[in-house]
Amino acid sequence: AWHMSYAYPRQLRQSYAKCTFDPDHNKLYAAGNKDYILRVDVNCQQPEQAVSIISVGLKAGIFPYITMIKDKIHILGGHDNKKHFTCDPHAQVQSLQEIHSFTDWQRGNAKGALIQIASQNIMLLLGGYIQCTSSEGRTDRIWKYDITNNQWTQREDVRMPHPMNSFGAVITSDERHIIVFGGVVFDNESISTSCSIYVLNLLTLQWKKSSIQTPLETATWFSLCIQSQNLKKDDLVVCGYLRLYVQL
Repeated sequence: AWHMSYAYPRQLRQSYAKCTFDPDHNKLYAAGNKDYILRVDVNCQQPEQAVSIISVGLKAGIFPYITMIKDKIHILGGHDNKKHFTCDPHAQVQSLQEIHSFTDWQRGNAKGALIQIASQNIMLLLGGYIQCTSSEGRTDRIWKYDITNNQWTQREDVRMPHPMNSFGAVITSDERHIIVFGGVVFDNESISTSCSIYVLNLLTLQWKKSSIQTPLETATWFSLCIQSQNLKKDDLVVCGYLRLYVQL
C-alpha cells in the first residue's frame, strides 16, 4: 500500500529537480532550477518543519545530477551548468567546492544517468543532453569520475548504444552490469522514444540488447528505479515515467 509522508515541497514544483538520499541520516536532498538545495528530514513528524533550505548560490538549470558520497553532496551538470561541485550539508556555513569543469560542455549536460560503482570507487556519467552555444543534442559519451583522486576522464573504450537522454539506468547489486532502458534516442538520423533495454557488462565493457522490452516507449524523466531485498533478486521496479511523443 502507498503511504504519503509529505506533500511535494512547493519550492521544487515545476523546478525539474533530481534527488539523492542519505541513508545514514535519513535525509533527502533535492536540487533543481533553483539556487539552493532542499533538505527533507524523513523522520520529522511535523511536515511543515521537515523541509529546510541549504543556500549554495548555484542555479544549475533543470535536471542537474546530484548524489551523496561520504557525507558530501555532489552536484554536476544541469542545462546551465558545466561544472562539478561538492558541499557539506552538515556544515554551519555552506560553500561550494569546485571539483571539475567540463570543457566539452559549453553550457551543460542534463537528462543522462549518474551511476556509482562502490567496488571500484568511481562514478559513471552516461549519455545525456548537452547544451552548447552553437549546437545541442544527445550524446553517446560516457565519463568516469575517480572518487579517490577527484578526477574526471572521458571514456574512450566504451560508449552508449546510441546518443540518448531521458532514460532509466540502474546498476545490479553485484555491480557487474548496468541496465539502461527507455529514453529518447537518436538513431539513423531520426529521434524517437525507445522501448529497448540494454545491459552493459562492466568487465568486458560490451553492450547487449535484451530480448525484453519496456511496456511502452517511454522517456523516464521522472522514473524511480528500485532494487530491494524485499524483491526477488532479479526484479526491478520502475515507478513513474513520462510517455513522450516525438513529432518527426
